Amino acid sequence: MDEDKGFGGFLDEDCYSYDFEWSDDNDKRKKEMTEDMFLEEKKTWKPKIEDKYILSKTPNPIPRPADKFSLAILKSAAEEQYYLRNYQKSLDYVNDLLKPKDPNLKGDCELCEKEKKQMYYLRNKCHEKLFLT
Repeated sequence: MDEDKGFGGFLDEDCYSYDFEWSDDNDKRKKEMTEDMFLEEKKTWKPKIEDKYILSKTPNPIPRPADKFSLAILKSAAEEQYYLRNYQKSLDYVNDLLKPKDPNLKGDCELCEKEKKQMYYLRNKCHEKLFLT
């Protein structure tokens, strides 16, 4: 290595330059917006409405063989039902999730140990809520 040239790596000026400016037309338009323009645009805004019970439409029991994706959806549905205070429905989902995989069905999956532990915990919480109310 030459003594005259220092090691710049990828920060060397020949390789990388810090001389740039973000060019986003939307940001420029927002900066130039007056309050009247903002209020006019605000009138056109509409809230985003999501179907918050979409996971509740998951079939129970899930058809076998179950892949990892359908198990993940069912797990989310069980958690959603618990937080919506539908403890029995959540318990049904959890019990379906905790079924062992069928060795006769090719491609049938089951939850990993960490997810099973979470579902056992959720099942215990559902039992507590159902028997205390």
